[in-house]
Amino acid sequence: MPTPWRHPKYGSYYLKKRVPTDIKHVWQGVDPVQISLGTKDASEAHIRISREWLKLQDKFSELRRLAARQVGLCEEIIPDLLEEWFHENLKEDEIWRFDGTIAKADGDKAAGYSELIDQLAEGADSGNHPDFLIRSAAFFLSKKGINYERTSFVYAKFLDELSSKYAHYLSALSRRDEGQRVQTPAPPKAKDLMSLEDLYEKFKQHRIGNQKWKDPETQDKREYGPIVREFGSVVGKKPVHQLTHEDAVKYFEHTISRTDIALGTKKRNLTRIKTLLLFGKDQYKVPDITGPLQIAADYKKTHNSYVRFSKDDLKALFDSEAYKSGSFKKASQYWLPLIGLYSGARIDEPASLLVTEIQQKEGVWCYFMSSEEANQGGKNDFAPRWVPIHPKLLDAGFLEYWRVVKAEGHTRLFPEMGNAERDGCGKRATVDFTEYRRSVGVGALTGRSNKAYHSFRSTLVSELKERGVDGDLRRSLVGHASEKRDVHDDIYDQADFQPQKAYAALSAASFGLNHPPFVDNVKMQTARRRYLP
Repeated sequence: MPTPWRHPKYGSYYLKKRVPTDIKHVWQGVDPVQISLGTKDASEAHIRISREWLKLQDKFSELRRLAARQVGLCEEIIPDLLEEWFHENLKEDEIWRFDGTIAKADGDKAAGYSELIDQLAEGADSGNHPDFLIRSAAFFLSKKGINYERTSFVYAKFLDELSSKYAHYLSALSRRDEGQRVQTPAPPKAKDLMSLEDLYEKFKQHRIGNQKWKDPETQDKREYGPIVREFGSVVGKKPVHQLTHEDAVKYFEHTISRTDIALGTKKRNLTRIKTLLLFGKDQYKVPDITGPLQIAADYKKTHNSYVRFSKDDLKALFDSEAYKSGSFKKASQYWLPLIGLYSGARIDEPASLLVTEIQQKEGVWCYFMSSEEANQGGKNDFAPRWVPIHPKLLDAGFLEYWRVVKAEGHTRLFPEMGNAERDGCGKRATVDFTEYRRSVGVGALTGRSNKAYHSFRSTLVSELKERGVDGDLRRSLVGHASEKRDVHDDIYDQADFQPQKAYAALSAASFGLNHPPFVDNVKMQTARRRYLP
């Protein structure tokens, strides 16, 4: 329940609430809603807001029912429609009898009712329903403003079930004609159809309750929430029980056509929506439309993915004027490309490093990638790992920079990266590197490129492979899964980390580059100073 809002000028209290996104298109008032509580007393306002909140919720519920029916006929609303049809027709008959339009008893009508009931039964068996039933269905749906396709399965189901209800209605009329008292049932209380937002909320609670999400806030804000909202924007504001195969195809095509995300991200987004909808199918009988939500195995072969940097690319990136003159405005702009090249890390891993994660292991300086504290454990179970710091970075002054940042009192190695809600520290880092990459003419100069920061991973892995470094060691250094089949070997065990062996393997990577020593200029210091605690 919202807290009473006090008007800053007049001191009166109000109920203030934004209109839910699923009914904005049918809302006719101002947004946000602002309802006066008629008092300047805070205690009284807290009492009155409960009553007004319940009224507003009822109004929202009514609009959800209206919105659902505007979308069209679906299985979920058929039971309520049948009860509504039954109520309205018996109520109309009751009024006519009271007015005297229909005689109170007429024994000759019984045979007529029986004949109609027989026609309904024959139509139910053959699928060829009588005309009076079809006319009644069309009139009722038209009156309610409900769209439908005459050839659709859901309309056929509605006719089948209305046939049975119509027979009950005729039996009731027959009993009334015989003088029996047949009470008109109360109008049904329409049920709210489940919106995508409602389904996602139930999905969240289910995942949290079953401890499927190790960090619910991160999963909601960074993993599932944005993807679910994108899905909703593509398929439109419709109840989940009215989602169709065409909606799934529409979202698949939208996702595949995006040029701003990688293939792996496309697969992730489709999988997230598929998981949500299958949960809805199992728990709430949401139609299974997940068939189109997967990428074919051969898709990657025919569509561009990230490729490694060529020697010319590396020369352009690291022999640039910015490196030579030390003119970068942020220290991260100097260090992150180097760390990417000599560690194969994903961009959010070095961007989110904590100063406490630079340590010596058996005499080898290392950084710990993808810790729970810094990066919520990274992309997968293999991401959290120790990685030796390459000698090229040590020669460029990496430890000296680390000591300066630590002495300044910062928590993160690159405090100027911030921590964006959706993508953590990696968001700002990605923007910076993309701008720099384009400025030196590497990869596509507009739109998505298959040469990006992620290309450092394949560049390093290919170099290590050419140098004869063992496959499992290569994978463990960059946080990839092992190819071992034993489930107990599938999690990278830090107890098996051998710093000297890993350092020797990583040091074998040589790209023939010379890197000017790092210079901590005034602009870099100013950028860090903004984030001092």
